[in-house]
Formats: sequence, C-alpha cells, structure tokens
Amino acid sequence: MSGTYHTIKKMENEGALLVYSGEVNPDIISRLLQLAEDKLDALEITGGVRKRVFHILVECLQNLYHHAETVVVPGNNLPSRDSVVQLRRDDEAFYVETGNYLLTAVKEKLTAHLSKINSLSKEQVREYYKNIMTDNGFTAKGGAGLGFIDIARKSEEPLQYNFIDLSNDVCFFEFSAKIKI
Repeated sequence: MSGTYHTIKKMENEGALLVYSGEVNPDIISRLLQLAEDKLDALEITGGVRKRVFHILVECLQNLYHHAETVVVPGNNLPSRDSVVQLRRDDEAFYVETGNYLLTAVKEKLTAHLSKINSLSKEQVREYYKNIMTDNGFTAKGGAGLGFIDIARKSEEPLQYNFIDLSNDVCFFEFSAKIKI
C-alpha cells in the first residue's frame, strides 16, 4: 500500500488540487465542481482568475460527459467510458487537464478544429465564436464546436493536446488549458 502514499505526495508536489478518474456523469460533474470551488476558496482565489478556472473546468467536464466514447480499451477488452480530470496549479498558472478515449475516426476532425483555434489571434477567436453562434452550426450531439473555442477565449493561451494511438480504432485524447494567475 505504500505506493498510494507516494502517489498522493507526488500529486501534491506537482500542484494537483483535484484529480478524478472514472465515468463523468451529471452527479460527478456537480461533485467535482463543488470540490474545485472548495479548493479555490481555500486558496483564496477570487475575481477573474477564479471565474476563468471555473468556467474552463465546466466546459471540460461537459465535453467529457457529452463526447467521451464508450470503447473497448485494448489490453483489458472491456467497454469503458472512463475519463481523467485534473485541476492543478503552479506559481504562474492553473491547468485544467483531461483525458478520454476516442474512436480514431474522430482524431483528424478534432485535430483540425483545435489547430484552427490555436492559429487564431485573441480577436479572431472571439469573432470565430460569434460567427458560429450566429450561423447555428449545431452538430448531431447538440453542440456547435463552441466548447474548445470558449476555452481558448477564457484561457487566452494556446490549447495543448495530444493523441495516443492505442489500436487502429481507439486513441486516448489528452487536453490541457492554461489559465495564468
């Protein structure tokens, strides 16, 4: 059991404020948001930084709830819809980090969307957001691709992401948004 203690200490040393692994559902979202709020209160984080951290965390959790795929994870051959969420802090910023399984078929479209967002200036991101809102470009899942655009607006930093190919059909999507203090 000593591994658990070392894991906790490692997370604390890396600034982890909140870590969750499992399926994301409305009840979990509510609980995680309450825990995040408690952590921000304890750190006496107020104003714009607090609002941006909380807003980005909400967007990321909603993305996981609405877009995480149920896949058969290579290696354990069991269907899973599990995701990972972490809120951490260092001296210069907060980071909202997520990971979830996706079908590899989604990878190319998601990469193009995130690359486009990262290629835009702050003003262009705002315009892109407004254009999608007025064009009503909603997807079959009810979204319009606004979540990542909104995260980029609030973080004002390039979105960090990575895909880990697990098989021909399944990949793991890692995402991170940075919110400067």
